[in-house]
Amino acid sequence: MHIVVLAFLLPFISILVFVYAVPAFTLKKRISQLGGKLNYKGEGVLSFEGRDIFIRYIPASRNRSAELRVSAAGHFGAQALIRYETPSDKFYKQIGLNRELQIPDREMGDKLYFECDDQEFLNFFLLNSRTKSEVLSLLKDYADIEITKDRCQLKKYPAGDLAMISREDILGMARQLVELSTLIPSSGGDHPELAVFKLKKVLMYGIGSIVSAAGGFSFLWASCEYRIVDAGRLWELSLNYSATIVIAAVSLAFFLIRGFSTSSKVFLFFLLTFSAGGILCGRYGAAVYNGFFDRSPVESFDQVVYNKYFTISRGSSNYYAVVQPWRPGRKGWVFRVSQGTYAFINPGSTHFQILTRSGRLGFEWVVAERYNPGQ
Repeated sequence: MHIVVLAFLLPFISILVFVYAVPAFTLKKRISQLGGKLNYKGEGVLSFEGRDIFIRYIPASRNRSAELRVSAAGHFGAQALIRYETPSDKFYKQIGLNRELQIPDREMGDKLYFECDDQEFLNFFLLNSRTKSEVLSLLKDYADIEITKDRCQLKKYPAGDLAMISREDILGMARQLVELSTLIPSSGGDHPELAVFKLKKVLMYGIGSIVSAAGGFSFLWASCEYRIVDAGRLWELSLNYSATIVIAAVSLAFFLIRGFSTSSKVFLFFLLTFSAGGILCGRYGAAVYNGFFDRSPVESFDQVVYNKYFTISRGSSNYYAVVQPWRPGRKGWVFRVSQGTYAFINPGSTHFQILTRSGRLGFEWVVAERYNPGQ
């Protein structure tokens, strides 16, 4: 048995080794040549001109190119992300969601987008005459420059093959990073409104995540235990309520979170998670309530199978039977059966006993389907 399981997992293990272990080995070799080592996070760490330099390589996946991150440890005054401005950035500013801090240099302001909400920090950073040329030069080779309280990071995306990155390339990136980090201010301004924004951000991430998780949980619970017969009617009625709640919550979130350089990121996360979770909770949460609190008597219907079929997904087969409707104007009821039962089903003659309840909210749901071999 263990040999069969190992044989099944071996192709997946081989893929994981090729995707992650091979780049890690290559990175370790490069870093070792420079006197560095890999840490527990899989980052290459080396010392360059008195600073710790961290190098992380993320291999390409099916829908994403490889990524290279090079960062230097330090103590910086604020958080900032510098990159070229996109049409999305312009759109978010036009609708009043994002607010970008103004900088004296018009050329940089028009070309770049600064995700930073500390005006004093940004002014002091750009005060140095070298900053402009340094930043514009780096953004020719890197996707963005990210500054946090304890790191300055350059991100190359797409990064290409790690095997093509030489020792000299790594040293060059380390030198660029150290030169940039010397220009970054170690202090910023005092902005109480940022604390309020961060609190709102945590609340929106939390609420969105909770509602999304609740929607997924109710979907799984209802799909397994409380299957509604007339699902279309429940969808129609639940959307009237859930869509209204979602629109009201999203509109409120827009006005609460707007006005900062990263407001769009928070808003889009809340929009996606709360909308998906809210709609799922409306439909499947109602189904759970309809069945969990249902105390109506069980009804039994002896129904003949008029069709059967199977599907194959990712190497596994699922078997289904379709019985005639037991209520006028309804569609046939589709449900899964075991492979063994499927083999004995003869459409037109095989019967199943369908057990239902009327539902606390008036939506009939199926308690169980029982194979009736005697018919």
